[in-house]
Amino acid sequence: MKHEEIVALAFCIADEAMLELMKTHGVQIEPDLYGLVDESGGEVPTLDLADPAIEEAFEWLALRGLAELVTDEKGAAVRLKESK
Repeated sequence: MKHEEIVALAFCIADEAMLELMKTHGVQIEPDLYGLVDESGGEVPTLDLADPAIEEAFEWLALRGLAELVTDEKGAAVRLKESK
């Protein structure tokens, strides 16, 4: 396996891990929309109040173009995008 292939595989694995973290820690609102929760599992309205693992996953996914933060009158949620 070439270096570039190893790096691509590592990014793919990291993307999948962060997507799964968001899906298992967040509250599913729609098929691709997840509400934010704190470390106790209680829903929170903003990313800065969310479980640090969710915040880290969102930051990774946003940098990779796989998630965006959306807001409404109830607060913020994370919309997941199709994997690259």
